[in-house]
Amino acid sequence: MAQKPSTYSPCMQIIHWLSAFLILLMLLIGLIMVRMNPSPTQNVLFRVHITSGMLVLALTIVRLGCRAMIPVPDVPSGITGYRKILFHGIHILQYITIIILIVTGVGILKNSGLSLFSPDLTPQAINTDLQGAKIHSVLSKLLALITIIHIVGGLDYQFRHEDVLSRMGINWFKK
Repeated sequence: MAQKPSTYSPCMQIIHWLSAFLILLMLLIGLIMVRMNPSPTQNVLFRVHITSGMLVLALTIVRLGCRAMIPVPDVPSGITGYRKILFHGIHILQYITIIILIVTGVGILKNSGLSLFSPDLTPQAINTDLQGAKIHSVLSKLLALITIIHIVGGLDYQFRHEDVLSRMGINWFKK
């Protein structure tokens, strides 16, 4: 049996950091655009939010495919018991939440009579009374919380136990 790698493949590292950037961008844009008055800037932010969502979906599909084909490192040493369950659970919950957010986002557009390429695609054209819009709103906050837990957990382990950032291509702390 082949030994597991100590780091994720360069492909998985790139997908991870691109996805992280896009997800943080989408969360930030989402927070800003829903608090803005209707304007051309709000429309641009809305389109960037939607485009980023489609890119995250594509990256997530590629990432899941890569995970199925390319060996990934074991859970970092020292993570046992409930922390190991939390480690896996957070990652699985991230994937599920991302996919449902994108599905509800597309569903909101469709049920509002819009498509990704509608010329009249603006926040005002969205039917915010749809159940999908409410689910999307709640899940966006859940994704923000999961993302914070993921970042804090990784940094806590990085600085209190061992170098885990090098698994994702950040070798700044390698001893």
